[in-house]
This record gives sequence, C-alpha cells and structure tokens, in this order.
Amino acid sequence: MPAAASVTRHHLHSEMESAGNTLHIVLGDGREIELARSLAAAGRCTLLVTSRQVVEGDCLDVDRLPEAAPGARIVLGTVVLQVLLGALSAERNIPIKSFVFAKDDRSYGFVHDLLRAAGVVFRARGGNTGPRRPA
Repeated sequence: MPAAASVTRHHLHSEMESAGNTLHIVLGDGREIELARSLAAAGRCTLLVTSRQVVEGDCLDVDRLPEAAPGARIVLGTVVLQVLLGALSAERNIPIKSFVFAKDDRSYGFVHDLLRAAGVVFRARGGNTGPRRPA
C-alpha cells in the first residue's frame, strides 16, 4: 500500500498539484478541513478525521472524534489510522509487520548518530543491535 505523509502547511503550499487520484486522509480541526474540502471538490476521495461538525460530500467522508486535549487527540487520530491500516492490510492479505521490499542494510539515522556522540555504545545482542551505557 503506497503511502506518504505531509504536514498541512506543505500540502497547502506545494504538494496539492500532485495529489493523485487515490485516498487522502486528512487529520485536524483547523485548515485541514478546508484542505479536505479542496481535495474532495477536485474529485479526490478524502477521509477527514476531525472533532468538528463537517458536512460529508460525494468525495468527502468524515470520521468524527470527540473533543479532547491535544495529547489525547493525537492518540485518537492514531487509533483511527491503525484501525484503517488493519482493515486495508486484511483486505490485501498483507501482514502488518511484513515488508514488500527487502533491505540489505540498516540505517539508524540521526538519533543513532546523536546517541553515539553522547557516548552510547551499540553492540550486537541476540542478532539485534541495541544501546548500552559505556562501562
């Protein structure tokens, strides 16, 4: 299932013209609502996850969340995405933890480099690598 994520500001100011004819999932209560309406008006299937009352349309479905504190809203939005991913995974018969493409290298990235610079030593442990404090 190809997917990409973008923060609202980037979507509004640069990536809209490349919005393909696929499902767009938009989370938020602010200008995300207008973004979802704009995508739907252009004929793009859009799911808006919001706590606001928004009228659904031909290409706009709304999953309404309860009003909640910002931290709880993040969790609620994540649950919606996980349920959707689980349903799509089951529909396509792709186990959630499987990969379509094998990678022959490991990339730990920026956090790994920061930890190493702070003196955290990485060592092999049962086939996996993990941090440990220097002796």
